[in-house]
Amino acid sequence: MEEKPFVDRVMELGSLKSALSRPGPELVFLYGRRRVGKSRLLRELRQLIRADIFVMLEEADSATNLAKFASAVAKAFGLPSFSPASFRGAFEAIPEKSVVFIDE
Repeated sequence: MEEKPFVDRVMELGSLKSALSRPGPELVFLYGRRRVGKSRLLRELRQLIRADIFVMLEEADSATNLAKFASAVAKAFGLPSFSPASFRGAFEAIPEKSVVFIDE
């Protein structure tokens, strides 16, 4: 399936890029109706800024998604046999000033 051209999202990209370039920690939620291009917007943003982790979680149980997220953290930061007991443990292993994209 061919991906459609990315058009007319300049304002949204600028807002996200601005939020992620401010000093200090930022938490940004991107939400909206289904099939409006949220995931595509994140992929386009990833081409503009450095993202340490980009992971797409699944409609699955917490343990499955924790394992997937932990694997992405381990790969990004060179943590062999990293298996945290919780999402909190996984986030605590991420260095400060890291950029993490989590898509559902």
